[in-house]
Amino acid sequence: MNVPNERVLEALIEASLLSSGYVKSEPSNFNRELGLDTADLFAFVGATQVREWDNYVARGHGGDVTKAQQSFARRLASELSMRGTVDVLRHGVSDVGINFKLAYFKPAHGLTPELLEKYEANRVGVMRQFNYEVGSEKDIDVCLLVNGIPTATAELKNPLTGQTVEHAKKQYREDRDAKNISLAHRAVVHFALDVEAVAMTTRLDGAKTRFLPFNQGSGGAGQPGDGHRRHCRGDPLLRRALPLLGHADLGRHDRGRPSDHPPGLVGA
Repeated sequence: MNVPNERVLEALIEASLLSSGYVKSEPSNFNRELGLDTADLFAFVGATQVREWDNYVARGHGGDVTKAQQSFARRLASELSMRGTVDVLRHGVSDVGINFKLAYFKPAHGLTPELLEKYEANRVGVMRQFNYEVGSEKDIDVCLLVNGIPTATAELKNPLTGQTVEHAKKQYREDRDAKNISLAHRAVVHFALDVEAVAMTTRLDGAKTRFLPFNQGSGGAGQPGDGHRRHCRGDPLLRRALPLLGHADLGRHDRGRPSDHPPGLVGA
């Protein structure tokens, strides 16, 4: 009998998210130096801010699109490192006098169709085998991105292979560079999980990294309960992670299913 490994859990999570409206983000599009998926980033900008982008290309870069993309990506990376992911997602960035949004939050009402369309254009992505480190092929099992910006990572373990959530915690503490740009200045939460339990931390600090229980079950806080195996399908993990992005509902994953909105996920 074949024993499922972590790749099976990755595939389950990915399939669940893609079927719910997430997009598949490719590791080959990830710029490790800048900590950005530039393909998702410019797909989002192109879908939501055409006039601003055209002005940006013409005004500051002489009509050279490639030069403009490189310049904007560097500017965004700098702002993320200085201000943090949550602030940039909520307030956007400005360059050569042009303001860009990096996320559109759910409108409080449906009276402005344009805002609703832009909200629905958010690219909430899932990336498997997240190669995050320059000059290394180290990877993290799953990364979640919002419009090209990494916002959460997850290390998955399968007890059937002799590894549990504790091994995932150990991996973050001992084998992940706490100063890496994507882990320290992009992702706002890191999950360690197996099919029985989930733990989270908002800051990697080597051996001092502290994890808190993040289980969702009927057994109480931090306890498995009847529905604990749903974790490997991914949705509970993400729906409970999104409030960390400034109480923002970015929408694509639950569009058309308002009853699935967790409390507090409203426009910022």
